[in-house]
Amino acid sequence: MENKKPKTIKKDVNEKLLEKIELLVKKVDEQDKKIERLTTGKDERFKSEAKLEDIKSAEVGREGVDERIVKIVDDILGKDFGIEFGKAEGLGMKLTIIIPERLSLIANTERPIKDEQGKYKRDANERIMNEVYKPQDRRSRSMATGSDFGVIRKHCEMVLANIISTYNKLHKPLPEFKITRYN
Repeated sequence: MENKKPKTIKKDVNEKLLEKIELLVKKVDEQDKKIERLTTGKDERFKSEAKLEDIKSAEVGREGVDERIVKIVDDILGKDFGIEFGKAEGLGMKLTIIIPERLSLIANTERPIKDEQGKYKRDANERIMNEVYKPQDRRSRSMATGSDFGVIRKHCEMVLANIISTYNKLHKPLPEFKITRYN
């Protein structure tokens, strides 16, 4: 009869294998979090890229707006989003969210330059002079006068969903997932 020795795994090989499995699990977990963030709409990386100048200009427009509305916008969208709240044409109220330029897809355009008298400025060849103009990206919603803050929250969430989908398309957050072989 043959004398068979039981197979043993060296301790250092076993430890290396466990380290590699832990690394693989960590990478899979990271990808799972990215997928969950994208599918649930809770990807808020754009908030960390807020510019100080956008925050300051948004603060100017928020003067006179109810603190509860400002808190809802800050919590859902961020501090660099402008807010206008007031009476709408006719009955009701109007909430306008002003999107920061870094997240806006509205392109620069040209418009004629007017002088102090309201006439168009002309160059030496009598052509109308133009200036580059960046219109604001404004997302507005009219609501009844007695509406609660849930309507404002819902409008902000709709704006957020649109921004996240646009942001993700532009920044391509999910790189191709590849499993590398460890030796």
